[in-house]
Amino acid sequence: MKKAFINGSKYSPSIIEDRESGKFEISGKAMMNAPELFFELCLDRIKECLNYKKEIEIEIKLSAINTKNSKWIFYFLKQLEKLAEKENLITIKWKTKIKSDLIEETAEDFKELIKLPFKIERSQRA
Repeated sequence: MKKAFINGSKYSPSIIEDRESGKFEISGKAMMNAPELFFELCLDRIKECLNYKKEIEIEIKLSAINTKNSKWIFYFLKQLEKLAEKENLITIKWKTKIKSDLIEETAEDFKELIKLPFKIERSQRA
């Protein structure tokens, strides 16, 4: 399997995984009651991708985040940091809407705390 798509819901993001290109996308709202299940699934899938390709770009396009999910996003990013220590190249590209101040501030905070290549892009659409 080289490409996979997992539909999100009203409160959970979608996942698009492309092992051939090494791209992994998380998009939608992160307002789940049990974010640990979602982010553990993401980590498992990324670990599988790293068996196939050692360079992965993770694109995050969230339109809403609550506090509980924000904590799990941080945990997720810290786990990616550990995976990068094992000779894997993992880059983060966080796309945010121009008027999404809270999400942009959250991304900026994560960028300062995470030791991975981390780029924030502002656009009309996230």
